[in-house]
Amino acid sequence: MNIKPTDNISGTHLVGYLTIKFSDLVECFGNPHYLGGEGDKVDAEWAFEIDNIIVTLYNWKNGKAFLGNEGQDIENITDWNIGGKSKEAEYILDDYIDNFFNKKRR
Repeated sequence: MNIKPTDNISGTHLVGYLTIKFSDLVECFGNPHYLGGEGDKVDAEWAFEIDNIIVTLYNWKNGKAFLGNEGQDIENITDWNIGGKSKEAEYILDDYIDNFFNKKRR
């Protein structure tokens, strides 16, 4: 699978959900491409193309950026939203993560 960062996220929308530790996402994809600030709805976001399919991965309104002290520290967030232009984004992201960690276990 080919993966590369992208800024071409216009037209993406919520297509699924993922439960995974922030540290596992960083291990798999590197540091987030975007870090939110105070008042933002998103604390961390990745945006990439996997085999020419646009995928975004982000938290939504559950972190400190949106909720302040009531929000979760980014390192403790495990509930993530998957964005794309079709449900195919969710499927290819799941496959990519599974392949990454399965290869690592060998």
